[in-house]
Amino acid sequence: MNHKLFLEVNQQRNHLKFEFQMDVNYPSNKFDFGAIQIYIEGSVYNLSNEQLSSEIEDWVTHSNGDVQQFYQLTQKWDGDYNWFIENKLDQTIAFGNDYFGRLPLYYSVTEQQVVISRSIKQCVEVISPSINRYSLASTLLFGFAIDNQTLYESILKFPRNSYAVIELNLNKELITIVRGAPFDLTHQANEVDVDLLIQYLSESLLNRIEHYPSSALALSGGLDSRLIASLLKLMHKEIPHYTFNYLDWYNKDVKSAHLISTQLGIKNHSFITMNDTKLNEQVEQLFEIKEGQNFLGMAFMLPFLAHYRKHKLTMLTGDGGDKTLESVFPIKTLSSSEDFISYLLIHNSIINLKDVSKITNLSASEIRSYIMRYIQTYPDSSWNNKYARFIIQERGLNWLVEGEDRNRYFSWTLSPFYSKVFFEYALSISPHHKRNGNLFKQLFENLPGDLNQVDNPNWNVAPGNLSAMKFLELKKKIKLQMPFLKRKNKVSLTVPEWIAHFDISPVELTSHHPFNINALADLKCTENQFWYVYTVCRMVQNC
Repeated sequence: MNHKLFLEVNQQRNHLKFEFQMDVNYPSNKFDFGAIQIYIEGSVYNLSNEQLSSEIEDWVTHSNGDVQQFYQLTQKWDGDYNWFIENKLDQTIAFGNDYFGRLPLYYSVTEQQVVISRSIKQCVEVISPSINRYSLASTLLFGFAIDNQTLYESILKFPRNSYAVIELNLNKELITIVRGAPFDLTHQANEVDVDLLIQYLSESLLNRIEHYPSSALALSGGLDSRLIASLLKLMHKEIPHYTFNYLDWYNKDVKSAHLISTQLGIKNHSFITMNDTKLNEQVEQLFEIKEGQNFLGMAFMLPFLAHYRKHKLTMLTGDGGDKTLESVFPIKTLSSSEDFISYLLIHNSIINLKDVSKITNLSASEIRSYIMRYIQTYPDSSWNNKYARFIIQERGLNWLVEGEDRNRYFSWTLSPFYSKVFFEYALSISPHHKRNGNLFKQLFENLPGDLNQVDNPNWNVAPGNLSAMKFLELKKKIKLQMPFLKRKNKVSLTVPEWIAHFDISPVELTSHHPFNINALADLKCTENQFWYVYTVCRMVQNC
């Protein structure tokens, strides 16, 4: 994919640079109404191109260019998109995104200028920011920066379901950002209407694959993609299915995917085997593509993605299903801020707080306070709801969408779980109905394939095995009470040795202010942890 979405306006408003250039195979639209130009990156699935054009033309004709009315119009759209409006009549540029913020957009507002781009690298080149040490700590701790922050000072990720207006008139405020309403986590639905859930998800799936007839499902052995496979069978839709295997690491996934395919009678299912012979090249390619926003341990996936590009396929995935159909709530009641932060760190830390503190020269209490100041801005009254919001909003939408955005450099990517109607109904279902895979179990009972009897590789248990699922839940509770009973690392890697393997010296990486050189050099970690540290080091080096 070779495209550019970039906007720069200086404080004096006498310099404007706006670029909207999309690859020929990448979805985008431009609507020219003379003084009003509208640009859309991405796709709206519940409208045909003709219907979309008609709605936009109607807005231009009857709204006098009112941006809030355009935003309200987009609330009815089911899609993955960013939009820009250049209005020469009232000297404004407005922009916004979809309900989930599926296409990451970065921006910076300083005394000198406003910069908006789909590429964080472009923002860095214009702003020349320093590293935000608290974002650095958060990224080492969780794998991502919280609160729409990035690793860089003054560069933020544009919030989901929001819009902004930039004024070119010197007598008005330079930029105004209007945020959309937060997700509702109050669980209004005490009973589960499985048929309605299947209906919403089926409609979302059908909208997407009809919009992209070249869709091919990336079928793992997990619950999310098997649910889509079962829905396709129910709808009598036959599309290609692909499963990847990497160095035999994913044997459990491959085995489960094969059983799913067999039980559904899928005719077009292929297995793509990959190796690490070009891992160095793939790491560099991924860093060039996502500039560190997707951790480099995922570089092994690139040959699988390249297969989609080579065959001009659209990637259909199960991304997002685990945030809606499984319970993301704590398995105990959190009654205080101390309960919350302890639970959060135990269950979500990649690098432990003690090591992060040493590396960043921030005390553990400073890092904890930074996290909690942000968590206190959540609208929820209970700590359990705040925790669920963290998992959905920070891990799910702020971080995991970067992985899908990586995929879009190879082919357009779809997931039916990111439908507003389905998402809001799924969120309204009590976590009680989702624990132990119960909601997935109910769904599979109403779908073809008897997929409840196929092991979920993440659990090593089939959803339909009730006694094993209850035992799994018991193990979680025991581990929660005794967090010190953690499995020992099978391998311990010294970071500088691995960095040297990738032709970057530790001194070159750690000479920047945010790092404690000795702490980083002494850090030992698993291979997975290494990739997170290495990704952060590369971003700091690139700053």
